[in-house]
Amino acid sequence: MRITDDTQQVYGRDQNFHFYASNAMEWITESDLEVLLKKIRKSSNSNIYGKLHFWVFYVPVKSVAEYQINNYVPQVEGAIFLGEYL
Repeated sequence: MRITDDTQQVYGRDQNFHFYASNAMEWITESDLEVLLKKIRKSSNSNIYGKLHFWVFYVPVKSVAEYQINNYVPQVEGAIFLGEYL
């Protein structure tokens, strides 16, 4: 999903969802899936341990919502695992 100026109102930070990605070193959230993937790929490929696998989730709450993360997984009812990547 690509967010453009025309769709920012519809899919901006005020929306009731966001995307979440994590690897063994960090986690990132974004409302724009393409931006999220660029950030997590950069992070996963530029560390002292070599390439890291990362996981991506759709999270059906605002990006500013507080929730638990256990074993790199958001603990939110309705969260959807979108895939694991290298």
